[in-house]
Amino acid sequence: MEAIKINLDDYVLSGGGANGESYDHRTDPSVMLKLYFPGKIQQPLDEVTLARKVYALGIPSPEPGDYVVTEDGRYGIRFRRVVGKKSYARAIAHLNYSFHNYNSHYF
Repeated sequence: MEAIKINLDDYVLSGGGANGESYDHRTDPSVMLKLYFPGKIQQPLDEVTLARKVYALGIPSPEPGDYVVTEDGRYGIRFRRVVGKKSYARAIAHLNYSFHNYNSHYF
C-alpha cells in the first residue's frame, strides 16, 4: 500500500500514547491523524487494514482514511472522527458512566 505524503503543519497535536501521537486537522474538525513514532512501519499498515474491515462490518468506529507518511518518514492513518464521541476511559473518568450508559449514549 502506497502512503500519501502529508504536511504535519496542517495538524495540531492532541494526544499521545505508547506507539505514537494523535493530531487534529487545523481546518477540518472531522479529520484526525494517528501518527506512529519513527521506525514503526508495519503497525500502521496492519491497523489501517484492520480498521477498514471493522468499519466495513458496520461496527461503530472512526472511518479509516488514507495511509500517510510525513516528510520526516513517520507513518500513520487519517480517520474521519466520530463527532461527539468520547473514549470509554474518558467517559467513566469524568462522568462516572457505566458501560451500559456509555453504549446507550454513543451507540
